[in-house]
Amino acid sequence: MLNVSKITEQIADHFARNYELSKFKITRSEPVNDQAAVASNGWIGIYKTNVNYEPKSLSQNISGWKPTIGIDVIVQGQSMRYGETAEDDLEAKVEIIIEDVLRLKQEGTSYIENIEDINVQYGIVVSERKTYFFQQAIISFICETTYDPN
Repeated sequence: MLNVSKITEQIADHFARNYELSKFKITRSEPVNDQAAVASNGWIGIYKTNVNYEPKSLSQNISGWKPTIGIDVIVQGQSMRYGETAEDDLEAKVEIIIEDVLRLKQEGTSYIENIEDINVQYGIVVSERKTYFFQQAIISFICETTYDPN
C-alpha cells in the first residue's frame, strides 16, 4: 500500500529547500493557521485528501495498481493596509508553490509520476484582528504516484 505521509513529507522537504519558501512556516496535517501575524512571515499547510487505487489489470496484485492521490497545499497572504496588497502577496506565493511542485515532479526522484490536475480555490480568512487583510488559497493537486511497497 502507498504511504501518503511520505509524499507530504517529500513535498514539505522540497519546499524547505526552495529559497523563496524556506523562510515560511511549513506544516503537515496541522490545524490551518488563523493568525494573520503568522501569515505575514509565510505559512504553508500540506494535507493529503484522498487516495484512489486504480488497478491496471484486475488480475494483478497491488503492485500493479496505479495510485492517484489528492494533496492540498494551503498558503496565506496578508496585508495590514489593503486587500489588493494581500491578494498580490498571496498570488505570488501560489505561483511559487505550483512551480515548485512541478519542479519536484521533473526531478525524477519524486513519488509523483504525473500531475493530472491543479485547482486553486481562494478565500478570506476571518482573524481576531480586524485590521488585517488576510487571504488564503487552497491549491489542490491530483497526482499519479509510483508504487511504494513501504
